[in-house]
Amino acid sequence: MKRLIFTTILTIFTINITNAQFVSAQYSESKQVDTRINSELRAFQNFENQLDQFSYAMMVEDVWLARKAKQAIIHTMEIQILSTQKKINELSWRGTSYSKRDNSQTRSRNGGIYSKRNGIGSDFELNQLIDQLETKRWIKYNFESTELIHSRRRDIVNKKDHRQLMYRFRDLMRDDLEKNQREKR
Repeated sequence: MKRLIFTTILTIFTINITNAQFVSAQYSESKQVDTRINSELRAFQNFENQLDQFSYAMMVEDVWLARKAKQAIIHTMEIQILSTQKKINELSWRGTSYSKRDNSQTRSRNGGIYSKRNGIGSDFELNQLIDQLETKRWIKYNFESTELIHSRRRDIVNKKDHRQLMYRFRDLMRDDLEKNQREKR
């Protein structure tokens, strides 16, 4: 009888510890995702503030402030391009697959086995990220090379081109942020 009671208590205690570890693991994983999304949201809001400063500088024809804001925008674009490149590198190492003999599973570069369905999804996501990276690089290059002031006169030119390029980059950042928030849910 004592042995049965002891076994029952030990089983209940073990189950409670396992559940507590599972819940804490889920909590820490969700906290990491929340932290990443919050940092992306802060970066997006910071970029929007820089766009507002640049628009204001163009509106009041302040060349010094416009140059300063343009350099800050270019720096933020470079950071976003590097983060997209980092995501591509992570996905390519995790998701590159080659066939095994039985064709039911695939292997990653570092030897882990996963299903082909995951490989197909990651290839699709990888292609989307590569397209997004090319678009971001193109926008940054055009934004950087677009002339801000006229060489003979000291007034700001190409306002429309600058606005179109920076708002297109902002829309890419917003789409990426919304996609990450949907994946979290």
